This record gives sequence, structure tokens and C-alpha cells, in this order.
Amino acid sequence: SDFDLVWEWFQDNAVQRNLDPDSVVIGGRSRGSVCSWQMAHSQKPAIHGLYMYNALPNNAWVAESPWVEDVTAESPPAYLVYGPECEKPITQDCVPSPDPQDQHNPRNGQKIVDRYTELGIASMITLTDGLHNADMRLFDFFPEFAASLANDGPWTEMYIPYNNGDASLMGDDGPYDLDDPLRQYLHLLQNPLSNQPSPVFFHSHGNGGDADLTADKLEIFVKAGYSVISWESVGEIENGDEIDVCWSDFDLVWDWFEANAVQRNLNPNSVVIGGRSRGSICSWPMAHSQKPAIRGLYMNGALPDPVWFEGSPWLEEVTSGSPPAYLLYKPFCEKPIMQNCKPLPNENDIHNPRNGQKVVDRYTELGMASMIKLTDGLENDGIGIFDLFPAFAASLENDDEMVYVPLPSSTTPGGHCMDGSMAGYYIREGTDPNLFVIYLRGGGSCTTQSQCKNRVNTDLGSSTNYAPAMKGDTFLNANCNENPLFCKASAVFIPYCSSDGHMGTAEKSAETWEYYFEGHLNFKAITEHLILENGLDDTNNEMKVLVTGNSAGGRGAFANVDGLQERLPLAMVKTASTCGWSEPSALAGDLPPLYPPSNYSNFAAGTHGTALYDFIQNGGEVVDVHKIQEGSALPVGCLERYVNETHNLWWACTSMERAYQYIKAPIFNIHTLYDTNHIYEKGGVPQDIVNPVEADTAKEYIDMYGKAVLTSFQKILNNETGTVKEHPDGVFAASCLTHGTANDVTIAGGYTKIDLVGDWFFQLGELTEYHRQIEQCPDTDGLQLPCNPAKNCRLQIPSRLVEACTREITDAGCLNQANANKCYKCAKENQDAISKGGCKSKDRENLKRVAKEICEFQDAPPSSKVHIDKVI
Repeated sequence: SDFDLVWEWFQDNAVQRNLDPDSVVIGGRSRGSVCSWQMAHSQKPAIHGLYMYNALPNNAWVAESPWVEDVTAESPPAYLVYGPECEKPITQDCVPSPDPQDQHNPRNGQKIVDRYTELGIASMITLTDGLHNADMRLFDFFPEFAASLANDGPWTEMYIPYNNGDASLMGDDGPYDLDDPLRQYLHLLQNPLSNQPSPVFFHSHGNGGDADLTADKLEIFVKAGYSVISWESVGEIENGDEIDVCWSDFDLVWDWFEANAVQRNLNPNSVVIGGRSRGSICSWPMAHSQKPAIRGLYMNGALPDPVWFEGSPWLEEVTSGSPPAYLLYKPFCEKPIMQNCKPLPNENDIHNPRNGQKVVDRYTELGMASMIKLTDGLENDGIGIFDLFPAFAASLENDDEMVYVPLPSSTTPGGHCMDGSMAGYYIREGTDPNLFVIYLRGGGSCTTQSQCKNRVNTDLGSSTNYAPAMKGDTFLNANCNENPLFCKASAVFIPYCSSDGHMGTAEKSAETWEYYFEGHLNFKAITEHLILENGLDDTNNEMKVLVTGNSAGGRGAFANVDGLQERLPLAMVKTASTCGWSEPSALAGDLPPLYPPSNYSNFAAGTHGTALYDFIQNGGEVVDVHKIQEGSALPVGCLERYVNETHNLWWACTSMERAYQYIKAPIFNIHTLYDTNHIYEKGGVPQDIVNPVEADTAKEYIDMYGKAVLTSFQKILNNETGTVKEHPDGVFAASCLTHGTANDVTIAGGYTKIDLVGDWFFQLGELTEYHRQIEQCPDTDGLQLPCNPAKNCRLQIPSRLVEACTREITDAGCLNQANANKCYKCAKENQDAISKGGCKSKDRENLKRVAKEICEFQDAPPSSKVHIDKVI
């Protein structure tokens, strides 16, 4: 009876509250299904369906229970979902798993399914169980169910005549000859996810097909933001007359589109023309008609062998006004694609990629090579004909966006992220066919099982949640005002999902805890893909490639640049890496130079050591879990020096200071003198220091570390490399306490890293005097500390948090308390006001420590608390 009252309220208030009074789905969970069952089957016209979870539990099935009787031939479509699972087919003696005593037994839903079946409406009900085992949620299936209620099929409308004909005569799928007026219809899918006019994909089927497309294919376009028009004409094309009729029919389709687009929520100014085999023939003149609304063409099996006769118009149709194009073929040709190609797996396949190559050559001839892409071998790689449409569509929306391209599942060796998902890359094809910028993303690494477990299900270990597109910055920036020398390059961004510094070659095994570490192999596979698909031409002696990256990506850039140069022997390949130099060697008087400087705890105690040094001294051996040695990421000469019969110090070659002399390619090292990752994360220097003595020790450590980095960079200034290079390597080392160098940081001359790398890379000669800069600052109390004026570059002691907390605890009167305990109690009592004043942090434990130490040091001798007094 309560639900009757709810329904009356709904009818009285629906319009006022912007609810559709004629479109309702009834839901209920366990008890809720019992409460809602009678209403769900009340045959009210507004009730379009019922979607229930764990419906009608065991204890609801009492003598003469009404649940089955309530179901009639007029009951609505139903979707029943259960957490437990039964063996199939579901029988009434089912013992559900994982809990045999679970009251929500799917057998109860099966009774309802049997009732729908008995009434001849079996197609109107679905039962899904086992959500617990499948780790799915109770509402996960609702969108699919709701979509099925919106339409009996995936199309919004079908058999719409585009010739002003009688719609009632349409309705079969041919095949049609060229004189049959019933051929002139189209199917329309209006994108259900868009409230705004959506772009439109025009589809024309192949010989022997029809205009219908399955729901899974249409879903690809919906998720890409597109509506679909699939149009019919002559069912099969075998001669010129039939081609002419098909062309004229598309003119009528276009007229219908222009007349109806706004009314049907279609964007009349944004169209992609598609066509499959026969459909590509029917659509070719329209695709190249230079109509402003046509933004691209996406075709499969385009222009098959039989249509290439003497005088065929296909290449003539392609002009400088033709749109961006993506041609896809199921068969595969060896590369480069030649006109004598015999496609695989069937050499007689008329959908030969060589035909698409003719079109690619025509675009190239017109200076538009960057506007066309050809991908073949879809059948071998298990790629659907529409699977690559979302990336193509994204590339049309934003000229500066980079679209994601996964490596084919057939990639070997390598190709995997840690979790086994396929690695890939983002690309924006540039207007300069002779210039590429390849960027490797950073993100640390993992060398223990627990570390790797924490990464494997993130973007640092899996590609499953990568966005379909992204914008590039710095050297990948398409804005020529901000990145003048590289803005026209083909920009490639390689995500980081291998956790091995882009250097690993390890397949999953028990030794790798069943994770892949294939970063080096992935880089090689991606560059091969760029060669095959994206114009990274290995036969072009004008090709120029800049390999860059940040942090772990910077190390990967150093490690992979020589291999890429070997793969592209005619090209000019250089690297400009940001914060990829690794830690410097310890200074004299500290540890042996094979190791980085001692960590902070040893430094403060007047001892020497790091975790690595102590491990080695205690007889430990560093395990190469990533199998870096088995690839070519580490220089051979370096490995020959550090790996022999008496010791295996392969890890020494992961240090750029030791690997540098063996790297043959020109490098430009962008690295601050005071890398926070090295100083705080690895070195262990405390942050938010309150203790003045500890503050002095931290400054001394930072001074020492900067001098070690300065000594390390002298190798570049001294040209300590075993290869004679055409010009000196570059270095841009700002006096900054940061991990990475921001784009606005300058040293001498006011030039940024973008300015200097560009001049160095192209050897323009305008800024040569600034190619090798290491910023040094005047001593402060006998110490050299970070001094670059750029934001966040300088050391701040006390930190902003300590400043804020000292100020607010003082203003609250807590420092006037008798002792530290009463001071801290006062701070807790006034924490709301203190927090509002800026004494707050996500790290609650660190915040408590800071507050306690501020209270404790109120009793310190005045000379020891000078920096706090200044704040007060």
C-alpha cells in the first residue's frame, strides 16, 4: 500500500520535477523486490521494465505466495540479478556458491524465468547470477537493460526512405538491382549519450551485405561520440552502371541528411565517410567532394582489385582538398607494400592492401602524407574493422591531440605491460615528415614483489585504463609559439607500464612474480610499429629523431637512444633527457666512487653508507629481476668492464655517470643540481624540519650532494666519452631543489631548456655559448644551496608548513603554556582555528610531529631556535 502512495505522488509531481511520467523501470533489492513486485506487474502503461537484485529470497516463498501468479502475458521485460551462483542449468535443488545458506538463491529467479517461458515471453526476461564470484556490482547491467527498453533493436529508426518514397513499402534487405526503388532507404542511430548534435559516420556495406549493423559495432561509434547513418543502394556492384547509380543515390542520401540533421540532433558540419569494399566504391566521390562538413574518411577493404581498370577515377578524385583518411585491410602485405604484393593469408584476396597504398602514394605526392594512414593485417592481429575508429575520430577533433595506439596482440618479443595488457603509444602525426619527437614517461620502478604488487593495477603497470587521447607538452607541444622548432614533428608519447626504467626484457615467470618487465622490448616494438605505420622512415637520410623523457623515462631515453640509431642508420638520432642522469658518485672521503653519496642518516651520524653499499658489503648480490643485461639497454663496453668471472656489478652500468662514456649518440642532459627524488626520497633528508640543529645538518647534506652532482657533470664538460661526436654534448643544470626542470627555468641569457635543446639539436649556432650551463651560486654561510629564482627552486627552511604552524600555534597562545605537553594540548584544543590559518596537511602523522616539535622547542636555548623566533 505504501508503494501505491509513492506512485500517486510520482504521478502528481513528475512533470514539475522534470521526470517522464510515461517511462518507468521498477527496481528492488531483496526485501525491496518483495515490496515492488505487485507494482512491477500491475500493467500500468508507464512501467517499461523491472530490474531487481536478489529478488524474492527464500523466506518470501510461503504457501500460496503470489509471485508467480503476478506474472502475466502483459508483464514487462525483466532483468533479475543475483550475487550467488548456481550450476547451469539452474534447478530447484541448487546449492548456491560461495555460501550454500544464502537466502538469495538464483533458483527463485529461475521460477520467474520459467513462468515467462510458459507464457511465451521468454525473450523478455534475463537472469544473471554469480556477481559475487565475478566481482560485479548490482547495477552494472542496468545501462544495457535500459538501452534494450529504449528500442527493440540498436537503431533509432530503420528503413527511412531517402527518396521521399513511401516508408510503409520499405522493410526488407534486398538484394536490390539498380531499378528497384525499395533500395533507397537508410538506418539511423542517434547517439543516445549526447544531448548535443553529434557528428555522423556514414556507412555503406560490402557486396552481398545489407545496411544493418550489429549492436556491438554500433556501440563503438556511440562511445566515440558519433551517430550512424547506414544507407542502402544497389546491393552488389558488378559494372559501371551500377556504380553510377550508387553514386547518385549517395547524393540523395546527402540531401536527406542536410534536410533532417538538425531535427534529428545530428551535427550537419561534422561527418566521416565510411565504406566497406563495395561501400568504399559507392562513397569515394562523396568522400573527396570537398564538402566542408566532411572531416575524414574511414574505410575497410577499400577499392578492391576488380575496380582498378584503365581510366578508373580513384586517384584522380584525390586532391589537395581531400580529407584525412584511414584505410584498413584484413589481409597483410610485407613492408614496404609493393604493387606485386601477394596478401596473406589468402594471396587471391581482392582486398589487397596494395590498392590502399596507391592512395597513400597519391596523398604523399600531394604533400599530404601525414593526413593518411594505412593499417593492414587486421585479421592476423584480431582487430575488428571499426576498432580503430575512436582513435581516428579523436585525431579529427583536435589537431593538437595525440591518440592512443595499442600494439597488436601478435607483437613479439615484448609488447606487454606488467599485467599482460598490451603496451602502446600516443601519436600526433606532424606536418614535417622528416622529424619525430619520442617521449618516454617516467614513474619510478619496482624491484620487490610487494612494490610491484602496489603498481601492477595502476597506469604504471597496466594499459587497461589509458585515455583514448591526450595533449602533448614541452617538446611534444603542437603550439609553435611555445615550441617553435618541434611543433611540426610527429609527436610520440610512450606511457610507462613496465616499471623497469624502459630497460627490461623479462617475460612473466615465477622469478618475476608472474609480472612482465619488457620496457626495452616495448620500446623496440613501438619504434617498429612507427616505422611500419607512422612514417618513421628507416630509408630516409633526412630523418631526424629526438628521444626524450623524464625521470625513469629520462633513464630510458639514455638507455635506448643508441639502439634506435642502429635501427635508423641513415637518420640523425639524439636524446635530451630530463632528470634521467641517476645519482652521482660519492665524493672523495665518503664511499667508493662506485656508489652514490651516503644517505642522510649516516651523514648526520658521521658514518658512511647506503642501503645498496651495506647490502653489497654484507655479501649480497643484486638480482637482475628485469633482465636488463639480456637486452641492449646497457652499453656493452660498460658491462664488459663491470661483469666478469670474479664479480657481477651489472647494476653499476645503470648509472649514467658510468654509462655515459659508452653512449655514442649526442646527448643533452637536463638535470637540476639538487634533485629532490635523490635527496629526499633516496637520501632520506627529513622535510618540515623544526629542530634548528637538524636544519643545519640538512643544509650541509644538500650542499654536499650538489657538489657531488657538479663533479659528476664534469664528465660532460670534459667530453669524457669514447665516441668522437660531431658536436659537444649539452647540459642544462639549474640550481634548483626539484625533480625535473620546469619549462620556465632559465640560467644565463634567459633561455629555457626548450630554446637550448632546439638550437643544439638542429645545430643552428645561435645559442651555442649556452649549450653547456651548470648554475653555481655564491656561498651562504660557507654552503652552496639552491638559488635559482624560479618558483619552487630554492630551499625553504623552515618550510611553509612549519611557518604556518608556528604562527598559528603562537597566535593561539599555546607557546605561552608552562611546558611542551600543555602546549601540545592547547594546540589540539584549538586545532580548528590553527588549521584554518594554514597549519594543515594530508599527512596527519607528519602534522602531529611538527606541532609537537614546535611545542618542544619552545624550551630550547634562544640561540638554537633563531629561525622560529624570526617567524614569530
